[in-house]
Amino acid sequence: MKEAFPGFLVVNKDSNASIALKFRERPDLLIICQPNENQLLLREAFSLQIPVLAFVDSNTCLDYITYPIPVNTENHTWMYYCLDLLSRIANCFSSLKRS
Repeated sequence: MKEAFPGFLVVNKDSNASIALKFRERPDLLIICQPNENQLLLREAFSLQIPVLAFVDSNTCLDYITYPIPVNTENHTWMYYCLDLLSRIANCFSSLKRS
């Protein structure tokens, strides 16, 4: 298997993108705000066995989503609140891990 799928963790070398994201290890969790528009990303995360937390609408297919959170994804204030809350939780666990 290659280092990563083009377009997932590494920008495709054939594209004209000037920034390439490279990670040394797989992420523990992938958070997706609009899974209906990121089906390829969901399938790649599933094949790499990366758990996915996604904010889902009633019309979202849950096949590749490990942790669905039902919200109205069109409400940007609510999405900001959810992402801010997740960020605060991650920071708390990060500081506990360092202690």
